[in-house]
Amino acid sequence: MLNRKNYLSIAVAAFLLLTILFAVSYSLSYNPLGITCYLDSPWTVNYNDKTYTDMNFKNINDLTANGFIKKDVISLTTNLEDVNVDFPCLFFTSKYSAFIVSLTNLKDGTSFDIYSYDYDRYKDSDFVGCDYHLINLPEDYENYELTITIYVNSDTEALPISMPTLSSYHNQINSYINDHIYALCIGIFAMVFGISFLFISLMFIGISKNSKIEILTGLFCLDIGIWLLSYYGLLDFFYESRNTTFMSYITMFLILPITYLIIDTVHPAKNKLFFSAVSFINIFIPIELVMLHLNRTVYFNESRGIFFITALITFLILTNYLVNDIKTIHKTRTFKSASNRLQLYGLFCFAWCGIFEIATVSLHIFSEDINLIIKNITLPTGIAIYIGTVIFNYIIFSTDGLARVQQYNKLKEMAYVDVLTKLPNRAVSDYLMKRYGNSTSNYCIISIDINGLKSVNDTYGHTEGDRLIKDFANCLSENFEDVGVCTRMGGDEFLIYIDTIKEVDLKKRLINLEESYSSLDEDNEKGIRHSFAYGYAFKNNLENPSPHTVYMVADQLMYDMKRKQHEQR
Repeated sequence: MLNRKNYLSIAVAAFLLLTILFAVSYSLSYNPLGITCYLDSPWTVNYNDKTYTDMNFKNINDLTANGFIKKDVISLTTNLEDVNVDFPCLFFTSKYSAFIVSLTNLKDGTSFDIYSYDYDRYKDSDFVGCDYHLINLPEDYENYELTITIYVNSDTEALPISMPTLSSYHNQINSYINDHIYALCIGIFAMVFGISFLFISLMFIGISKNSKIEILTGLFCLDIGIWLLSYYGLLDFFYESRNTTFMSYITMFLILPITYLIIDTVHPAKNKLFFSAVSFINIFIPIELVMLHLNRTVYFNESRGIFFITALITFLILTNYLVNDIKTIHKTRTFKSASNRLQLYGLFCFAWCGIFEIATVSLHIFSEDINLIIKNITLPTGIAIYIGTVIFNYIIFSTDGLARVQQYNKLKEMAYVDVLTKLPNRAVSDYLMKRYGNSTSNYCIISIDINGLKSVNDTYGHTEGDRLIKDFANCLSENFEDVGVCTRMGGDEFLIYIDTIKEVDLKKRLINLEESYSSLDEDNEKGIRHSFAYGYAFKNNLENPSPHTVYMVADQLMYDMKRKQHEQR
């Protein structure tokens, strides 16, 4: 059962997890050692056959009221300042636009291109994605004029490149990683966790009753980990490709179908028809968008608004589940429903973070600096919360499973183990008797009875009688546990079942048993004698034997021995 104290513990643990992730990200952060020059001004801009001089980079967006449209060509020119760095490098990011970077020698006026990005795709009206760019400059770069010619391949509200910076090559890379270190840590953690969780789930696919949700969870964590890294342009540090944007959209589109599968598995809908219809539509739409992109009809960046609408529908469905779950929380207070509820809440937090980022960035609710902070924190935090709920979910599930196993073992012990001696009880003896009915081996059954138990109970009490029984059980186990099953039938009666043993070896073990048990007489101050009577029978020594017949013969031989012992006193 999960009570308020348990939920408080989970909340504290979630807070600690986020704190640890922030701490790890901060410890890995990097303070640039060299100089970084932001090329904010002055820029000369050529746009729509007009030239604008002495412009600040941030003000270039003011040149158009409705943003830049597809097929626009924008030329940006500035002089490069000497910042005294080794391996000088230019850095900026681009979105859905091709461009060519060129340098013009200020002394002789010669011009040449030093970098080109997807200009051929632009000419072929093909898809141009998003990327970051590290452009090496000559050592005497201060003698050159920089020109960036941008070929807009998709309508955009803002200039499709970020403000260029000038610094050393290594400083540029480290600065970019440092700016996105939190997303990098969460993305790598999600990928590693997803792969590990998926691998473990596949190992237990035929054993665990929750294998479906476990596999889906592993796939989901792996998918959102890859998506996060590609979304922030960090995947190129592990896998350099011009298709990073394509991978970013594919992994983003996969989020919806996996989410619906998780919802249906964790919290099946009451109205199956409605849920199936909504699921089909919201799964079909991303697939259709992929097909349109591959056919070069409508590219991802041009159709993402449709995807965001389907994502909003998914968010509303999650919200509906959340509200209904809160209304009925008092009716489903079990470990299973609590763990499912926890994972559903994690999905809701992740979806809320995604919707919040889309809303704030798209609607320009906050300033540019605040939007940048939101973008760097919101999504990674949402993913971290979801993974945290998955971890806590399976901690609850494992704890519940361990408790059930312990309870089952305890019940099993009560059913099949003699409480006093810890030997198998009569139920086990009956089972072995039935099993030996189909046995072809020359099995042996030994019947043993402790002498004088009744008189010990009458004279010294049942406590002393229990000690007598336990001492004999210990001796029995020491001498026969390695070759057979020793059982207590009740009172002073014991049976030993041996699948195969030579009679000469059996006699030696019985002699050793007599010696070890009778040796307890020496340490007994009350004068209690430790002795027993036994009888044994082998299956092959009897005609048409059954386990019951073998037992009866062994039991009769035991009573014959007990009678002789009584006569010799």
